[in-house]
Amino acid sequence: MKIYTREESEFYRTAVITAVEVFEKRGFNYLYLPVWEPLSIQEKALGELSRNSLTFRDFETGDPVALRLDFTTQVVRYVSLLRERNFPIRFYYVGPVFEYTSRLDQKEEAGVEIIGDRSLKADCEVIIVLWELLNKLGFDDLTVSVGHTSVVETILLEVEQSKKNEVKTAFREKNITFLSTIFGQDSTPTNLVIKQGGYEVLEDLENYNLQEVALQLEEVGKTLEAEGVDFIFDLTEVRDFPYYSGIVFEIFHKRMGSPVGGGGRYDRLSAIVGEEFPATGGAVYLSKLVP
Repeated sequence: MKIYTREESEFYRTAVITAVEVFEKRGFNYLYLPVWEPLSIQEKALGELSRNSLTFRDFETGDPVALRLDFTTQVVRYVSLLRERNFPIRFYYVGPVFEYTSRLDQKEEAGVEIIGDRSLKADCEVIIVLWELLNKLGFDDLTVSVGHTSVVETILLEVEQSKKNEVKTAFREKNITFLSTIFGQDSTPTNLVIKQGGYEVLEDLENYNLQEVALQLEEVGKTLEAEGVDFIFDLTEVRDFPYYSGIVFEIFHKRMGSPVGGGGRYDRLSAIVGEEFPATGGAVYLSKLVP
């Protein structure tokens, strides 16, 4: 279990205060959530990833519960319990998520969720507010990588069932060597991993009759441009959690090899609680920013 230094503690304190200021200025309301969640909910939302949950039993009911792997699933369950909902609803949160693989890993996050709004404007708002938070914390040299889940989902239709998970992982890890063995070295799917950039890369979506997706990404790009957000399109962007279903993004810093933030749209996630409402959100990974 990590012990935080005085300097690290001071960073987290500043980050929390700054997140509260930025999020509330943008009209998000604070939501306090318990660190545990019913294991059955995490299993429905996260599938195989739920195996990384640290679990125990509720002494009163005997039901299995788990330390949360993400905030988004909790927010969706919370909204499902509200008697009155005036959509759209904007929430923010700050706190830890937990993952247990070879050891228990606690990661601090600050994020936002917009529930009940299926517009691209809402997707952009999430990106913009997280970009602002990172800037306020003193991080520049940022780039947002923007994609859409429909691209990889459409490509996977060409892949035999036994290889779908491997291919999806290869897209997530940008494993060009493996993709070349599946599709060919000069194939469109393999080239999509390499061709990250501006609006010109959207032309490749015509090969899959995804012109509507191209229009959505173009609209997102123009909105981000107007707000001064630096971005590229990555048409094979794949998020770790399986519930994403539209615009997805990751935020990268020039001096860091892994993303410092990410998120996207998850309109289908509410089905795990027998509901149907659109939603989008994302978080800054504070633990990766500690000096």
